[in-house]
Amino acid sequence: MINFACKDITFKELLTCSYALNKTEYNIFMEMLGSNNFVTVNELSKRMKKERSTIQKAIKKLRERKLLIRRQKNLTTGGFIYEYKLKDKELIKKEIVDLIKLWSQKAIKTIEEK
Repeated sequence: MINFACKDITFKELLTCSYALNKTEYNIFMEMLGSNNFVTVNELSKRMKKERSTIQKAIKKLRERKLLIRRQKNLTTGGFIYEYKLKDKELIKKEIVDLIKLWSQKAIKTIEEK
């Protein structure tokens, strides 16, 4: 937790603010954070006890934010499914730090202009 003047900022707030994530997207992120394995939408849906469509929508947004890697797995019966995992955790950490630095620079500039 980071203390910023009058408010403690949690990791959840840093992550959700940095990537504009809602509660479901954050929860999926945290579910995937503990593993380096690829997972399907169906697997996440069962684990998290959420509708498949809810998971799909959240996965789409996490991919748009470039937080997930997607791969196609061909099925022996024909067709394919997509599997997902978080991209490199160190890259995500670096991106958040870079966003905080950018915000800090903008805040300093705003203060200096007053």
